[in-house]
Amino acid sequence: MTPDDAIKADEEIYRAVKRSFPSCIDEINHKVKSALFKDNNGVSVDRQGNRTRAESQQAMRAYFQQRLKAIALLYGKDINQANVKPFSAPTTGNLFHVELFADANKGPITQLQALQLADAAELIEWHDEVDWIVS
Repeated sequence: MTPDDAIKADEEIYRAVKRSFPSCIDEINHKVKSALFKDNNGVSVDRQGNRTRAESQQAMRAYFQQRLKAIALLYGKDINQANVKPFSAPTTGNLFHVELFADANKGPITQLQALQLADAAELIEWHDEVDWIVS
């Protein structure tokens, strides 16, 4: 896999939930809220690529360390169904980094798209020991 390969429908996509964003999670129902997918500068996710789920999750844990509250899972088909456009954005330490936008012009994800992504997302990892930081 190269960073520019198309994301396949069954490829896993991971979104970190940082401890500084408690408004992104419905803790009672353990569900993702649309706020997790709203960012004017693109929504950062990691694609699975040629890694296992365990390897992908470990890479996120290593990067975010104590800032990681949870990991949400989507699939390539979910971003396609929401009509969201992925742009490869590899970094020196992470070839699997992708930014999601509303369209090919890199517009911010719309509220409807964010709701569709939130409905499709599943929390696959949760860290009770990491406290929310509320300012």
